[in-house]
Order: sequence, then C-alpha cells, then structure tokens
Amino acid sequence: MTRDIVLAARRRVAVDGVEGLTIRAVARDLGMSSPAMYRHVRSLEDLTDAIVLDVLDEMTAMLDAVVEQADGEETARRIVLAGRALRAWALDHAFEFQLTMVTPATAEAAKPRLSDARYRFGKVFAELVARFLGERGEPLPEGSAALLPETIAEFRRRVELPVPDAAIALFLRCWVRLYGVICMEVMGQLRFLGDRAGELFEAELRSVADLLGMPGRALAR
Repeated sequence: MTRDIVLAARRRVAVDGVEGLTIRAVARDLGMSSPAMYRHVRSLEDLTDAIVLDVLDEMTAMLDAVVEQADGEETARRIVLAGRALRAWALDHAFEFQLTMVTPATAEAAKPRLSDARYRFGKVFAELVARFLGERGEPLPEGSAALLPETIAEFRRRVELPVPDAAIALFLRCWVRLYGVICMEVMGQLRFLGDRAGELFEAELRSVADLLGMPGRALAR
C-alpha cells in the first residue's frame, strides 16, 4: 500500500470521521476508480489497519519528541508534559484518534504489526514511570501487582522493561486513568462538562502524581 493512499485515507477520516472512510471515497480523492484502488488495498479493513498503524506511529514519534525536548526537566515533569501533549494531539486529531480504538483486542492480537505499534506507544509512558520510580527509590506497594499477574507478565514481555511487577502495576493504573479520560473526551463522553473537560484531565493528572509520589512542582502549567 502506498504512502499516498494512507495519507489520503487519513485526510478522509479527519474530515468525515470513521463512518466516512470508504474505498470509494479515498479512490475519488486520489482520482482513481474503486477497481484501481483494489490493486493496492485488499479491503477496507486492510486500509483501516494501515491508518491505525500510521496514527500510532505518529503519536509515538510525537511523544518521543516531547520527552526529548524536555531532556533537562525532572522525569516527573516529563511525565506531565507527555500526558498533556497526548491530550492536545488527540483533541486536534479526534477522528483519527477514535479510529485507533475501533479494532477489538481479540482481532488485534492476530495483527502483530498493529499490536507491536500499540505497545511501542504505551512504552513511552511506561519507561518514564519506571525511570521516575527508580529515581524515587522508595518501596513500591505490592498489592496492585497481585491483581494483574497475567497482564503484568504480558506487558513486561512486550515492552521489555526489567522492573518489578509493582512498578508495572502502578504504570497500568496511571495509564488507565490518563488514557481513559482522554478517550472519553475525544469520544464526546464528557460533553456534560462543557469547556471544563480539561479540568477533569488535570484532576486525573494530579491523582496520578499522588499515586506515583511525584512532587507538586511537576504539575506547574
């Protein structure tokens, strides 16, 4: 599949949302016929997977750049900056971000390129959290790890993080809070908050900081 097709498909999603993504629409945008498009794309699912892979890779690269630009900052501060950057990117690319959530986990397990890309994306935050916990050097609560042994084992295998189970458990709890509230906002589930959804995100960011034991200065705006 050519890069031009993936970019045209992303533009179609950005304009019309997930429902607007069809082989016919993308072919029309490229000045091609639908039959000609099928010489490059096996199916709509194939095209959707290519977009999701591209979006996940772009988000990962964006987060890597944010972390690198904040190289002189404390690790806790870099976690905060990365979290805010992810929310801003997701809101600016709402339909494309939504598309990354449409593939069921059971289906994605059979698509290693997609699955690997999603773990690379999450690994950016996982490495930051692991680094911060290592720098903090305090004992970690073991209770959380006992709740998620299989999930922790799989996550460690996929991201290759040589850290205690308790550190991975803490990361997963933090990730669910931050990524979860971003997903809800992008999907329109926080409309009842009006223009105050950002306040909820910042509240979740503070709760993550408290859970990890991050200094308050890391949350400065």
